[in-house]
Amino acid sequence: MAFRSLRRNVLLLQRGRALRCVLTRPLVSTCQLRAFDRGTNGDGDNKDHKCPDCGAPMVSISKLQIGARFFECKVCKMYYKSETRLYQPNSQPQETNEAGLAEGKTFTEIPTPKEFHAYLDRFVIGQEPAKMELSTAVHYHYKRIQNNLQYKANQEEKKQAAEGEMASVLIDKSNILIMGPTGSGKTHLVQTLAKYLDVPYAVADCTALTQAGYVGEDIESVIQKLLQNSGGNVEKAQRGIVYLDEIDKIAARKLSGGNFRDVSGEGVQQGLLKLLEGSVVSVKDPFKKPAAGNIQVDTSDILFICSGAFTGLPKLIQSRMQKKSLGFTAKPQTVSLTKKSKIAAMEERHKEEDECMLRIEPEDLHKFGLIPEFVGRLQVLVPIMNLTQNDFVRILNEPDNAIVKQYRSLLAPVELEMTDEAFERIAQIAIERGTGARGLNSSMHNLLKSVKYEIPGSDITSVYIDADVVDKKKEPVLTRGELEIEEDQAASA
Repeated sequence: MAFRSLRRNVLLLQRGRALRCVLTRPLVSTCQLRAFDRGTNGDGDNKDHKCPDCGAPMVSISKLQIGARFFECKVCKMYYKSETRLYQPNSQPQETNEAGLAEGKTFTEIPTPKEFHAYLDRFVIGQEPAKMELSTAVHYHYKRIQNNLQYKANQEEKKQAAEGEMASVLIDKSNILIMGPTGSGKTHLVQTLAKYLDVPYAVADCTALTQAGYVGEDIESVIQKLLQNSGGNVEKAQRGIVYLDEIDKIAARKLSGGNFRDVSGEGVQQGLLKLLEGSVVSVKDPFKKPAAGNIQVDTSDILFICSGAFTGLPKLIQSRMQKKSLGFTAKPQTVSLTKKSKIAAMEERHKEEDECMLRIEPEDLHKFGLIPEFVGRLQVLVPIMNLTQNDFVRILNEPDNAIVKQYRSLLAPVELEMTDEAFERIAQIAIERGTGARGLNSSMHNLLKSVKYEIPGSDITSVYIDADVVDKKKEPVLTRGELEIEEDQAASA
């Protein structure tokens, strides 16, 4: 196929904003071309993409909607790459892009690691090293997909990329392993990223996965879930995210005879290898009868993110480092401690655990029970830190979807007033119970369940909660409109 240089500018309007769509052959740039094409229904069909030369329908050859989209005209035998950018006169491209992201619009190119980080800051408190690692890894994962797609097109045409050396080599795949205590925000981080990217997202509990031939969920069922969440669109599924939770629960455990437990241990790890590496998997169509046949899904461009609590891993790291016994391995205190001193002692122990986790090496995971081949396919290791009391207080109030903000919206127009001491006590309870951030919602529910029952149809105007209410020493203080009216009348008399 011969390439001829072509450049066309098309101005499109969406919600009162001008969009400049640049089409070039062989390469252009855009992630959401089909969303702006007249008559496109946005469901992934290619019939509405017309060749700018002959008008024939073009076929999408791109698995990625973030950044560049690639199309092929079978009639002209030409490739096209398209990109749509927000266009505003006398404005800098970077400023325009940042403005679009701030408004929550679908981005027109792969966000930078800093843009990923800024979005995570809106919903995730703390965990700065983890947010930086994840933002960088996700950015380069999707950049790798674009690069490899460009490389394959160049190899087919025996030409180098127009941008130079950018697509002169295939880039290997990298997957991610997140390690951290229960309730520290592992799942929330991944869910937030998937929402920002607007890509199909599937969660699998590794404790339910079994080796082929055993009762339980097959390993391939993970890909079937992803295909189902993509609406049956294979292209969307092939650039989605799979989250493998509780990965530490499939660590191989030695039995008394020296053998390894295989049903949900090493055998499952072996079965996941081909998915992580990248292979074509045959899965059942989630929207059709079994007799309709299977669908082939290529996992080469699916981002796999594994996570687990890995209880006991800090001790293994400490043993490797040959350090003296740390607080979390030392003998428990025999002296009675106050609540504040207990919290301080627990936070000190958590800090020592975090310091160990920051020094994790692949060999530590192997000692924990993950086979070397499995560890080798998890190139990006992301430790999640224990949350402090201050972190819990911030989680209650600061994120865009903070728990307290949610309850204030639910109770509106009734005002919800809580003291700083109440927030601190809720945070202390979360640390004492070891439930992490997920226990905060439960605490708020228990505090307000009677109030939520009383408010509808009543004259309650405000609810006041302090530390004594949290400790169940008294009930929430309710202010009623009738009392206020009586007080006003008494004052006027």
